[in-house]
Amino acid sequence: MHGRRSRDELSLDGPWRFRLLDRPGDAPDDFAEPEFPDDDWDEIAVPGDWAPEGFSKPAYLNVVMPFALDPPEVPEQNPTGLYRRSFRLPSGWRRRRVSLRIGAAESVVHAWVNGVEVGFGKDSRLPSEFDVTELLRSGLNSVALAVVQWSDASWIEDQDQWWMPGIHRSVSLVSTSPTYLADVVLLPGLDAERTGSLDATVVVAGRDLGAGWQVDVAVSDDRGRRVGGLGPSPVVAFEYGEPLTELISGMYFEGSVVRGRIEVPGSRPWSHEDPYRHLAVVTLRDADGEVVDVSEHLIGFRSVDIRDNELLINGAPVLIVGVNHHEHDPDRGRVMTDELLRRDLELMKAHHVNAVRAAHYPHDERFYDLCDELGLYVIDEANVESHARQASLCHDPRYFAAIVERGVRMVQRDRNHPSIIAWSLGNESGYGAPHDAMAAAIRRLDPTRPLHYEGPLMHDLHAEAPVTDIVCPMYSSIDAIVDWARSGRDHRRPLILCEFSHAMGNSNGSLADYFVAFEQEHGLQGGFIWEWVDHGVRVRDEAGREWFGYGGDFGEPVHDGNFCCDGLVSPDRVPHPALAELRSLAQPMRVTTARPGWLRVENRRWFTTSGDLRARWELIDGTGRVTARGRLDVPAVPPRGHREVRAPVVADGQLLTVRWFARGESDPVAWSQIGDVPEPAAARRRRAGISLGESGVSVDDVGIAWPELSVYRAPTDNDGIRTGWMDGVGVRGRWHAWGLHRPRPEAGPLRRRGGVVTRRVEWHTRVDGAPILHRQRIELIDGAAVFVEDVDIPAVYDDLARIGIGFVLPAGFEQLDWLGLGPHETYPDRRSAEFGRWRSSVVDQYVDYVLPQHHGHHHDTRWFELRDPTRGGVRVAADRPVGFSALHHSIGDLEAARHTVDLPRRDEIFVHVDVAHRGVGTASCGPDTLPRYRVGPGRYRWRWTITPVR
Repeated sequence: MHGRRSRDELSLDGPWRFRLLDRPGDAPDDFAEPEFPDDDWDEIAVPGDWAPEGFSKPAYLNVVMPFALDPPEVPEQNPTGLYRRSFRLPSGWRRRRVSLRIGAAESVVHAWVNGVEVGFGKDSRLPSEFDVTELLRSGLNSVALAVVQWSDASWIEDQDQWWMPGIHRSVSLVSTSPTYLADVVLLPGLDAERTGSLDATVVVAGRDLGAGWQVDVAVSDDRGRRVGGLGPSPVVAFEYGEPLTELISGMYFEGSVVRGRIEVPGSRPWSHEDPYRHLAVVTLRDADGEVVDVSEHLIGFRSVDIRDNELLINGAPVLIVGVNHHEHDPDRGRVMTDELLRRDLELMKAHHVNAVRAAHYPHDERFYDLCDELGLYVIDEANVESHARQASLCHDPRYFAAIVERGVRMVQRDRNHPSIIAWSLGNESGYGAPHDAMAAAIRRLDPTRPLHYEGPLMHDLHAEAPVTDIVCPMYSSIDAIVDWARSGRDHRRPLILCEFSHAMGNSNGSLADYFVAFEQEHGLQGGFIWEWVDHGVRVRDEAGREWFGYGGDFGEPVHDGNFCCDGLVSPDRVPHPALAELRSLAQPMRVTTARPGWLRVENRRWFTTSGDLRARWELIDGTGRVTARGRLDVPAVPPRGHREVRAPVVADGQLLTVRWFARGESDPVAWSQIGDVPEPAAARRRRAGISLGESGVSVDDVGIAWPELSVYRAPTDNDGIRTGWMDGVGVRGRWHAWGLHRPRPEAGPLRRRGGVVTRRVEWHTRVDGAPILHRQRIELIDGAAVFVEDVDIPAVYDDLARIGIGFVLPAGFEQLDWLGLGPHETYPDRRSAEFGRWRSSVVDQYVDYVLPQHHGHHHDTRWFELRDPTRGGVRVAADRPVGFSALHHSIGDLEAARHTVDLPRRDEIFVHVDVAHRGVGTASCGPDTLPRYRVGPGRYRWRWTITPVR
């Protein structure tokens, strides 16, 4: 049961005596006895996983189990951790009820108190609780735990994550009165007239329960005023006339029940935009009116309905901008601190994420408290995944009860949270009778929320699948979900992707195309990006170097490489550039042109007017210089509404940017750009200092070898990188088969005629008879080196990385300026970025993806400059928008490195100027780069310049 209550709690977190054994049978028979000598044992922190604490090594696998057996078998070599500690019973506890609570342990935990075994638990993501009242004594007591890594339950805990056993949530002793509030259920609701409701069920248990006992439920607002309540109501026997016997958190008890409905007219609703909470206080009094137990809950009034292909929250079909979230700390494993949990959720809110899927198990209770507080919708998911055996275990009667119980216990623990909008029956576990039974049980426990399960939809989006109220596929293409929406075959359920846009490395291409489909097609209501955080494990060597490890780095004979590094943020929570893309797409305000001289201002929020935001505008010209700025006066725009306002006067060739700010904040929450991108102004030039030599171009004393054709890039994860999981997959295999990573150039003679130099190079690959022909013409015009490129790509090369030119600048040209999209990296299929003039450095172009790969590209650029503080610089521009990158790493460096620590940083600068560049797509787990963002064969002709600048 969730909530604060008039109970005493003694934390057992901290150092425990610890011994790790090879198998359970190695444990001494008497290790749980209070007098057992443990002075020579090790010490371990609780909560703490064995690997981060230095007692074992982590192992990463996605699908297969780490041992070659059949369920329910586990290895004979089964690591077992023995834990011991003592505690003093607080004064006054001897006459109270006391339970031992183990927040979570993997995979099975056995518990002893004062040498007596009290039970065991096998769900490693929900608490195990044991009544230990009769075993305690005044003064010193002992508790012993045995955590066994593998059990039959491991087969239904086969999630895509590190295998990292230990005790990863808090352990405590909880004291209540002998008669106590055993369970409080407060299911929230909200009707169309904004009357909030709580369907309350209060279960009272204990030995002393008799006539005259009462329960009161009081609901107050944030000013402490009572706005509704229930009672005082007499505690009566269960409606069948017998004491209630129910399974609560793995513990049976007998008790009595109070039921009722609380209504609060004119309620302020809870939503992701306004997570307003009321305080519900449940008080148990004995026959003399004395307070015996109190339970406090922060609740929110909100409704969740499904009809007409829409998920309605408070009556509105809110677009789900979601992420999948695993519990992962790069230094602590599964142990999540308060600070890291809050950091995760506040980062989500700052990037306009409004929903989280608790993948793939119930999270720590603090997670839901924070989602309630901050305003994030949650899909709560049962700890059921049999990925390696999903086609069979769902039909194995030996697992039926365990699968059902995991869903039931999740709901019993979490159902009072307003943030939870749906229950998920698990992940990648097939579809069988246990899922039908779990769905029925959850609907009985909580009829207010819909159910979510992808299993029966894996091969058919149109499957009737009564166990799920949401069509929730994984990695479906845009075409597939649009076809589903337009088919009209499902008249009730919405489609919300449970996983899409796999964020592995340099990824999330076509996220904007998904959002177009979400906005335009009725029934498509968003989805959850896979996933939030890279699961890298921090590694330090003897030299003090630090990096993030992945599968295979810890001696695992079988592993899935860096497939665990697929997040929108790095393991230490540094946002990747794709997160900025998501933020742009989910902005709360949008400004477009309504008609000449007028702007259309749209409020894209669902429940909140725009009155809390202020708008400012600015104009930029062809140099990227701001020519005017001011405040845009906009009357408050209603939710999902729009208004038209007069536009600032915009001169020809200028771009209008409108930014929105919350009161007192300096970072915009939204931006829009209107108008044509201005033509670039001419660079400030030197009339001397540039020449053409035999080996290339000379700018003052800086020599630049002849820029060469470039059709290859260091592969991204989505191109098909080489760490185990993706071996042989992706377009990288074709590029290598063609020999594009190591072409054999054959240059013709260098020809000069006057001030014009011409070059002709045939790039030979492994494809016989299909050389790539590159013709290059260079001349000096008005103080600039002008290059005219002509490239013929044979038809066999139907999917290339890029078409462009690469050259190397010597060390020192570190300052980088450009006019184009920025400030972060952008690609043809990931370009929701602001156009303007940006300043950075070559060093800062580096994006430290856990596995080094291609990065740092800037799409749709008008010009860029690289400067040395003493030697001036060069400007590169073209006759069309280009993409460019400037890095301290060569293609070969990036392709060879397996970790960031392997990547040499060179002094020289590797520059690429591309007239065509392949998008990044999401093919590591999902659709490849869409055809319109690929680079095909044909003839490419363009003109570009290198100009000295002051």
